[in-house]
Amino acid sequence: APTPGASVTGRARGRADGSVLLPMLGSVPATGKTTGELEEELAKRLRASPENKDGLLNEPGVVVSVSEYRTVSVGVKGAVNQPGLHELRSDQRTVMAALSAAGGIKSERGAREIRVIGVDADGQTVTHTLGVMLDEIPLSDIALTGGETIVVEPPAERQFSVIGLVKKNGNFEYPAPRRYNLLQALATAGGVDEIAAPRYATIYRRRIDGSVCAATFRIDGLNLTSGSNITIKDGDVIAVEHTAGSYMRQFFSQVLGFRANLSATSSNTL
Repeated sequence: APTPGASVTGRARGRADGSVLLPMLGSVPATGKTTGELEEELAKRLRASPENKDGLLNEPGVVVSVSEYRTVSVGVKGAVNQPGLHELRSDQRTVMAALSAAGGIKSERGAREIRVIGVDADGQTVTHTLGVMLDEIPLSDIALTGGETIVVEPPAERQFSVIGLVKKNGNFEYPAPRRYNLLQALATAGGVDEIAAPRYATIYRRRIDGSVCAATFRIDGLNLTSGSNITIKDGDVIAVEHTAGSYMRQFFSQVLGFRANLSATSSNTL
């Protein structure tokens, strides 16, 4: 009978079919099991082993440790900090582990989606697409077998639009990691119309659910904290629209300008 308190230490190499060959127990499947699960399985098998002729009063304590992991290679490219081929241990063959090995997704760009390109049992190319939350957190994770290519697609270049009483209407590039406030965005559009001198600007922004919200801020210098503290986001539309005051200022400027031009022309004719 086994001596109480005695311990036995052994080493076994994993086989191609995912099993390990152990004394007294023979072939034991190990694929997909954690070390804890394998310890529990081995303890039960040892307790019931035919070699245990005199029987054990209790299940033996079993400690399993991995001295060397089998590794596989996967390629990671796109918006990651360290693109290239990366080795993954057999217990870490997932997309999340591959992204971690590649230094993570670039924080200044983020990601629009993640594509995992591999080959199925029939040799056909298979692509899985994973969504991304907050530009850097995959919404799901999948297991890898090795040889896959993971492509981290960056989002489209950011931009915002300015329309209305500004010197240059249009779309403006907004490359990461720049952060403009409302006044800086208006300056990018050449500034506001000096004659109309508008005092308000409205930002139209699309919510996650697709609806559009609008907020109006003062920009005439009487309350700069309003316009300077709001940060412009990708896709924002800034509208500098007429108010009664700006319309009247522009109207009188045009009328007075017309009369001055008319008077100058008449004087020259005389």
